[in-house]
Amino acid sequence: MQLPRIAYILLWFPKPSETFIFAEVMNLWKMGVPLKVFSLYGDWSNDLSPEMRAVSERVERLGVRYLKNCPSELAYWRKRKVNIPSIFFGSRSPLRWCGFEKTGENLWATLCAFRLTRRFQEEGIQHIHAPWASGPATTAWIASR
Repeated sequence: MQLPRIAYILLWFPKPSETFIFAEVMNLWKMGVPLKVFSLYGDWSNDLSPEMRAVSERVERLGVRYLKNCPSELAYWRKRKVNIPSIFFGSRSPLRWCGFEKTGENLWATLCAFRLTRRFQEEGIQHIHAPWASGPATTAWIASR
């Protein structure tokens, strides 16, 4: 039986306060599950254990450096007749997000979804997992559409 290729979407990975997610990812990798981890933010380098530091390079990160590529990603999807304004302001209106911080996180997650959707296609990802019902879930939801 061939296992599906899985994408894990997180804000940060690895993160010292999320040892349960770190353990989950490590166990899946040890079992041979074809799993790729994507971080919406940059590198978290403070207070990492040696084990966390060792796997940090296996993570694909977007972070602030992605901003320069964002216009070309939006243009790529626009050429494919994706209604970008409806994704930003349709059923996930920022007015429904609770507070300034969550609105910013979800807007960033929406921008990241455009890049990650292409990456998922390139990687042959068949399942998207977001362990948090916030920015990562927004990215997963948009990418799956």
